[in-house]
Amino acid sequence: MICRRWVCGFAHSCVGLWLVVWVIGATGVGTEGGGQCEDTGFEVGAVARFDAHKYDVFKETYETHRVKAALFVFLLEDTEDFATLLAELEIVAKAFGEGDETSVVVGAIDVRKWKAVALKEKIVRLPTVRFYMHTKDGLISDTYTRETTSAGFIRFLNEKLGTQKVVKSSGHPIMQLNAAQFDSVTLNPDSFAIVFVCSDPEVKNCKHGSEAMKTVDRKFAGTEVVVAETFDQAIVERYGLLRDTAVALFFSKGSEKNAVLVAEYKDNREEFIEFIIEHARDSGAVLDVIEDNAFAFKTFAQLQVKDQIAFLRKLEETYHGDVRLEVYKHLMQKIMKQGLPFIETEAGRLDRLLDDPNISDKSRNQLGLRRNILGQFLIKELASDVEIQEQSQHK
Repeated sequence: MICRRWVCGFAHSCVGLWLVVWVIGATGVGTEGGGQCEDTGFEVGAVARFDAHKYDVFKETYETHRVKAALFVFLLEDTEDFATLLAELEIVAKAFGEGDETSVVVGAIDVRKWKAVALKEKIVRLPTVRFYMHTKDGLISDTYTRETTSAGFIRFLNEKLGTQKVVKSSGHPIMQLNAAQFDSVTLNPDSFAIVFVCSDPEVKNCKHGSEAMKTVDRKFAGTEVVVAETFDQAIVERYGLLRDTAVALFFSKGSEKNAVLVAEYKDNREEFIEFIIEHARDSGAVLDVIEDNAFAFKTFAQLQVKDQIAFLRKLEETYHGDVRLEVYKHLMQKIMKQGLPFIETEAGRLDRLLDDPNISDKSRNQLGLRRNILGQFLIKELASDVEIQEQSQHK
C-alpha cells in the first residue's frame, strides 16, 4: 500500500504550482499488513500537493533509490495551462497507479510560495517539463519537449521505463508501442498485427486516424490480431514517413513478417477502416472462426422457430468444442425470444460498455468478441426489408 500522510492536510488554495510526477521503485514502499505506510509514502492514482519541506523529504526518498524516476512540470495556476495540465496529469497518475513496480505519484508545488525550489531548479520559463531517472551509472536527466497531454506523458514514460501503459481518458485503450517494443509485437509469428504509425499525434491526420483505430481494435477484440499504435520517431524514420503522414501497417502471421502498408489516413475514416479489415481478412485473419456461416446468421432472425432450432443444432455439431460457440448460442437464443429488436439494442449496449474508459482488457476482449459476432446478425438493410414485407402483408 502507498498512502499520503501529510499531503491530506495541505492547503489546496495554491497560486502557482510546480507539478511533480515521481515513479516509485518496487522496494521499500509501504509495510506489510496493507493498512499502514511510512511518513514518506504517498497515495498513487491522483495528484497530491507538496510544500518545500515535503518536497525535500520526498527528494531524500529519491536519493536512497526508493524512487526510480521523476517527471517535473512547472506552471502557474493563474494561466489557462494549469487546469488543462492538471487534468492531463490526473490521467497519467491513474495510468501508472496500479500498484506495480512503476507506480507513479503525481504532486504539485506552489512555485510562487516556494520560490526557492524553482530557483534551485533554474526554471526560466513556464511550463517546463524535466525527466530524471536513477540508473546504475548515476542520475540522468532529459528535458521533455513534446505535447503536454496525458498521451504524450504516458508515451514518454513508457519509452523511458520500458512499460506499456495506455491512455484511458476516453474510449477503449489502444496498445502503444515504443521502438523497443515494436519488433517483439509485430514479429511474433503466432499472431497478426495491425499498427498505426504517425510522427505527431497533434497533427490532424494522426489524431483522427488514431481515433479510427479504436474501431479497428474493437473489430478484432478477442481474436489473434494485435492492434496497436506508435508515435515513436525511430519507427517513423524506419518507414520513411513524413510528419503529417498517418498509415496502418499490417504484419501477417507466421515466419515471414514483412510490413504491408494497408491504408493511409486522409480524412477517409470509413474507407480507412474498411481497407484495414478487408486486407486482414484476405491475409487469413478473421473476425470470427465461424465466419463461413455469415449469410445464415444474417437471415437467422427471419427463420421460423423450428428452422432456427435446426440451424442451432447443426452449428453445435459442426463447431463442437469451439470456444466461441457458446457466444453464438447465447445470442441466437436471445434473438429467438426477442426477435430483430434485440440485435440493435444489444449492439448499442455493448458499444457503450466498450467505450467505458475503465473497462479491463479481459472484459473488453469478451465484450468485443460478443459485439463482433453480433455484427454478423446486425444488418440494417435486412431489418428494413423485413419491416417493408410485413407492412405490405398488412395492406
